[in-house]
This record gives sequence, C-alpha cells and structure tokens, in this order.
Amino acid sequence: MNPVRPLVNRYKPVWRSNRVKNNLAFLKVRSNRVKKSFFVLAMICLAGMAWGYEVTFKEKPVKLPINKIVPLVFNVGTVDLAEIGGQKMHLVLVDLDLEMMFHCFPAADAAGNFSQDVVFPQDGRYLLYFYFQPSGQAPVVKIVPLDVGKVVNKFGTVRMYLDNEKITADWQAVRFTTEPEEIKEKTEINFTFLVAEMKSGKPVQNLLPYAGGGAQLVAINATQDIYLQKQSVEQGLAAYGPELHFKVIFPKKGIYKLWLEFRSKKKMNTVPFTLQVK
Repeated sequence: MNPVRPLVNRYKPVWRSNRVKNNLAFLKVRSNRVKKSFFVLAMICLAGMAWGYEVTFKEKPVKLPINKIVPLVFNVGTVDLAEIGGQKMHLVLVDLDLEMMFHCFPAADAAGNFSQDVVFPQDGRYLLYFYFQPSGQAPVVKIVPLDVGKVVNKFGTVRMYLDNEKITADWQAVRFTTEPEEIKEKTEINFTFLVAEMKSGKPVQNLLPYAGGGAQLVAINATQDIYLQKQSVEQGLAAYGPELHFKVIFPKKGIYKLWLEFRSKKKMNTVPFTLQVK
C-alpha cells in the first residue's frame, strides 16, 4: 500500500491570494489565553470513545516519527458498516492550523481491522477524523488527537482569510455560489461549484466519479470540534461537470475551512476555501 502524504502548505498562497479586505478574519487559539480550548480538547478526546463506538488501535501510536511511513491499524468494534460514498471507512487528517489535510479510505481485512499508511511531514499535534456508518444508523464521526515528534503547541493557531466567490488551485479555477446567499447556521445551504480551466476559462465537462459521486466536500470549523462530509448530488454518471452541487447544513455559527475534492482526467484535485457561518 502506498503511503498517503498530506498536502502541506500547498494551497496556502492560493487561498490567501483570494482574501477580501473587508472579509479578513483571524481566529487565534492559544493555550495560555483561551480556557475554552481545554474543554474543546477534552471533548475531542472523549469523541473517540463515546456513544457506543471506540476507535481502537492495534498498536498505540506513540513517539511517531516525521517523514517516515507510519502504519495505522485500527478497528471500531464488531459492527457491520454500511458504505458511504462507496467506502466503509473515511479517514481525514488535519494539523491544528488547518493548513494541511488529507482524505483517504483505509482498507479492511477479514477480521474487521482497517489499515492505512501515512507520512507525517512535520512535528506537531494532528487530529484524525474517522467517518463511518453502522448499518441501519446515522453516520458517526470520531475525533482522535495524535502527537507526532516534538509537540510545542497543543492547541494551535488558526488563521483564516474568508474567500470570495472564486477559488483557484493548480490548473483549474472554481467559482461557487450559495442559495440562500447568506450562510446561516441550521439552514440548508445549496452550493453550486463551476469548474473551469485556469488559462482558457473553458468549463471542464469531463470530471470523473469520486467516492461514490461527482465530488466530496469536507468542512471543519475553526475550533475543530465539528466535522462535516458531503457527497455531491450528482451520482451514477460516467462523467460530471462543469457544475457540482452540494446540500450542507452547518450546525452552528463560526468560521469553517472547507475542501472541495474532485477527479479529472488530469489528476485528483483538492481545493481549500474558507467561509463564515452567521
């Protein structure tokens, strides 16, 4: 199995270049200033065990090295899992600054153990979001913190610039609109993304299926205690584009970092952007 390497700072200049002066927002979480961080971390630690499901590692991941392959082997107990987007297990890993993210699909063996090789590119605390669905039940999210190398700050500093309607990365330009235009908590928001080639501006018609649909949208709030994952409404087609559609309900106010994931004939694409939910 080829290890999955997180994307580190790859898109940082891109989504910062799209910031709007009037929409500049910073959220700084510091261990010596914000008591709330201790409560958030405690809730994150408990999230891996609560509500009848526990993420159990075959070997406890301690003293993890950087820039080396780290095999993660784990299970969530003896429970039948339904597929979400064609996969029984989704694993999303982020750093505390939300500067990097990778999304992978751990493989399961006959005993129900999942395995995934990863490479951690730098020291620090990471958060692992396990997303799965027990058969006949609603999807479950388990959040597990993981320390790699020397950890100086266990709470991180999240700096987010709010994006306007245009986001770019590599060869494609992505524009998005929302309906309703103002994004409010506990309200269904319809996202429409239009994917085009960067140089020509030509709409991309040949997007390929990814994870059971046309695309995936992952969202994590700035305090990192809320995780959302949605499939695009386009499903069952051999090709998609240039539009991708999502329906999302944000459970509470705040700033969210989102990643749009889609496939093209050229490669897999991950486009990050930031929104404020009112």
